[in-house]
Amino acid sequence: MSYEFSRYICNQVEKESEIEVIRYGIEVTMKAIIKIASLITVGIILDNIDTLGVTCLSFILLRLASGGFHFNSYMNCYFFSIISLAILSKMAEFISSFDWNWSIVLIIINILACTILFIFKPLINANRPYSKRGTSYLIVSLVILILSIGFSLTIKKLCLEYSIAIQLSILFQSMMLIRIKTKGNVRNEIFRRNI
Repeated sequence: MSYEFSRYICNQVEKESEIEVIRYGIEVTMKAIIKIASLITVGIILDNIDTLGVTCLSFILLRLASGGFHFNSYMNCYFFSIISLAILSKMAEFISSFDWNWSIVLIIINILACTILFIFKPLINANRPYSKRGTSYLIVSLVILILSIGFSLTIKKLCLEYSIAIQLSILFQSMMLIRIKTKGNVRNEIFRRNI
């Protein structure tokens, strides 16, 4: 479908040489729309669209700055993302009913995420702009973590499940930086860790 759209656009503007670039842009946009529509549908089915939205936003903000593990296929990524974010949002709703000292719990979760980030560093795709500025990605990631804990503690009394959702998604994204060495692992060729 993306190929047909890109071919039509290239014919209209008379730039056949740009068909692959336009096709890629259309494909990325279509996949993003499908993922967003799926998340909204899952949020409506689970009756937690607001918490799922907070979970997704927190995850995406840190993901953009820190990079992380990528699946080899879009379908694996799609299902893993949808299921993981849905579970995290429902988990936040469920555990918010427990009577814990949430300030300490949220701080511990954030410290754990910071520790993982320091140990494994951002994992940035080599094709991404400024991929060699690993220290900058680390600093931005740490700023996001610090702002997230400040925001979580601030809104904790107003909406505890949002605070928990923010910190769980931050921790989950940090865990996507953990590298497991396996035989034939080619991830080091695709990603850079220039810190």
